[in-house]
Amino acid sequence: MGLKSMVLESWENLRVTRFAFTTFTNAWKALDALGIGDTLREQHILLQGLVATFTISGIPTSHIFCSKVVSIEEHGYAKLIQLADGSVVKTKLK
Repeated sequence: MGLKSMVLESWENLRVTRFAFTTFTNAWKALDALGIGDTLREQHILLQGLVATFTISGIPTSHIFCSKVVSIEEHGYAKLIQLADGSVVKTKLK
């Protein structure tokens, strides 16, 4: 909680796929703390992905589509993620 996250998606848009999402009691507590537990309980069959739920809930996320990872290099406390389009994403680890 409170950590910024980024999703690097290799496809150019969100994909609709079928998946299974299994959780235990502590996981549901974390999802409740994020404010999405009830939504998942009510609409778990209709859920198309957690990203959609995060967007609906207003949880800030960053998405980079068409982002095939070419390499990851360590640079001090950071990691540099090189993408196929030539761009570089710098991460911070605290």
